[in-house]
Amino acid sequence: MILTAIALGMAFGGCSKYDDSALWKSVNDLDERLTALEKSVAQMNGDIRAIDALVATLEKGGMITDVKQTDEGYEITVSNSDTPIVVRNGENGAPGADAPVIGVRKDTDGRYYWTMTVNGTESWLPDEEHKLPVTGADGAAGAPGTTPVMGVDTEGYWTVDYGDGPRRIPGDIKATGTAGDSFFADLDESDEHYVVLRLKSGEQLVLPRNNATLAFVATPDGIPPHAYYGGSVTLPVTLRNIEFAELLSVPAGWSGSFDPQNASVTLQAPAEWSADTATEGKVSLIGLAANGQTLIAYQPVYVVDFTHPEGTFVVTEGNMGSQNGTVFYFDQYMQAHPSVYEKANEGRTPGNVLQDMWLAGDRAVFLCQNGKGNGGDGQVVVCNAHTLKLEKAYDDLVFNRPEGSNNVGCPQHLAVVGDKAFIQYVDIALETNAGIRVFDLATGTLSSEDIEGSYGAFASEGALKGRMWVSRGMVVAGLAKAVLFIDPATGNILHRTDFGGQVKGIVKGADGNFHVAVSGDFEGAPSYGAPTPDGSRIVGLDHEGNILYTYDLPDGVRFPIATWQPSVSMCASFTQPYLYLVTGEEFSATSASRFNYETRTLTQEFVTLSGYNSIAGYMGVHPTSERLLVGQSVAYSSSSIGIFDPDAPAEPLAVFDYDEATPAGVDFAYRFSETFIAK
Repeated sequence: MILTAIALGMAFGGCSKYDDSALWKSVNDLDERLTALEKSVAQMNGDIRAIDALVATLEKGGMITDVKQTDEGYEITVSNSDTPIVVRNGENGAPGADAPVIGVRKDTDGRYYWTMTVNGTESWLPDEEHKLPVTGADGAAGAPGTTPVMGVDTEGYWTVDYGDGPRRIPGDIKATGTAGDSFFADLDESDEHYVVLRLKSGEQLVLPRNNATLAFVATPDGIPPHAYYGGSVTLPVTLRNIEFAELLSVPAGWSGSFDPQNASVTLQAPAEWSADTATEGKVSLIGLAANGQTLIAYQPVYVVDFTHPEGTFVVTEGNMGSQNGTVFYFDQYMQAHPSVYEKANEGRTPGNVLQDMWLAGDRAVFLCQNGKGNGGDGQVVVCNAHTLKLEKAYDDLVFNRPEGSNNVGCPQHLAVVGDKAFIQYVDIALETNAGIRVFDLATGTLSSEDIEGSYGAFASEGALKGRMWVSRGMVVAGLAKAVLFIDPATGNILHRTDFGGQVKGIVKGADGNFHVAVSGDFEGAPSYGAPTPDGSRIVGLDHEGNILYTYDLPDGVRFPIATWQPSVSMCASFTQPYLYLVTGEEFSATSASRFNYETRTLTQEFVTLSGYNSIAGYMGVHPTSERLLVGQSVAYSSSSIGIFDPDAPAEPLAVFDYDEATPAGVDFAYRFSETFIAK
């Protein structure tokens, strides 16, 4: 405003020429001095913060892990901070003989306090009686010291702020505006064990180097190492300049040993699960370095526990001849574990044509159509849910043997409540009739009667060959043309919803309701060659069996009705309003659609496979990642599991191949959890 007034006065004072170059030179010089002054203040405060961080490192027992030279000085990485400390070289020349120099000095109590040097005289800040500590007592967190902040007041004098507002430095020292040297004099890193930083105040900060290493070797994928129950895992360790080290801790219930000669730790996982054992935890080492430094290293580890809520199962049938069923497992880190039943049971297999599974508390129950065929363990196989070690196997269960037949029937799907396993079965291999019976897991006995209303001609009246559910105290199962809600305590049917068409599959959605795929209405026997009717649809049901919605699939989308294809591959997201299902009548389907039951929209061929014969068994959506897992059969002799991102489904994220035939279904521990069952 002053400069503007002067200029206007000249304009109205007359017509004579006026040379204002000296005035503008003065203005420009002032701007330059102010800019230099701002830079000088910023540099000073940057140096103060660096000194503060270095003293904190020293007093808290930290170490220098790396020193990098830069154009402006050094970047120092320390062990107790993720942010490098910047030490400035400064510029040649000083900002004036009177410029203050901030420093630190260790007092008689062993602690560092801030100092200021003016005209060669050093004094405590703010004075001898009220010295400012650099850090809190003993360097403790939560007890910070005071960091002074340099500044310049409106009259151009140096100020310092101790946390209660800026005050002028005693002696009224004028700030010249020249960007000055660093408060650091030099850095000496010639010593193997220490780095020495000398301050302009004369104090030396001697910080130990971390030239010793005690660390577990990182895994290539960053996923913690694992062991099976009763098994062990060996973890390599990096040792450098370590005079002594020993095992400090292991997870609860684990044991371990440290081998310094081979630089490794061997951990033994618990033999069995118990409430006192840790399924995940950390193993740690403590070591003493040659420079007297104490180092601690730790490594997360976990045991493969099949009840983990983020665990994924792929139940695989094998074939009726040369291969028995097997279980492929992905743990919570999506690490693949093939043949987990065999590994837990000395190479034995659960049974021939493994169809389904259920986790019920500490039990895992597997259901095999042909039981001990080809050397399997049985039809109903009960294992410890945490380890999959066999507890009991049952075979030769008679599921309504037809008169004059030697066939005992084929169990296909199940749901478990307490000691009761509700088992859907067909009575002979040609699948003439089907029903649901209760198997008592406590006594090993199978009821001689079917759940009333569940038995009849397969794919026409009797129980559906399809997944069953336990939800809100009920067993939910399909019939050929209906959905049943069964009271597990009495075996009575609480609700029944009938459809004209054939029920092709039932899933429980994220909304807590059931969603049913239904074929078009048909008449006659649903045998091979039967015409496929129009009118396929998806129907929503609540827990009382009330129809919530009906979505008619587009023309040309038909569900098959033949006995050899009684259900379709179908699954639901646990968190999103999506169903994934095969919406084609071809037996060898290579694509799946996605249906949004909130918006009632269908995206056909949402996922398309290539290089495989068909989608095999039930698909599944992971309960937390939302990734879609699709079992795939290759010529009924080997299998693959494709993992797709629903946000980018064009190509699988990963494909796992294994030499076992025909996946029966993808399943999740979360589906059997109390949380989901109560939803």
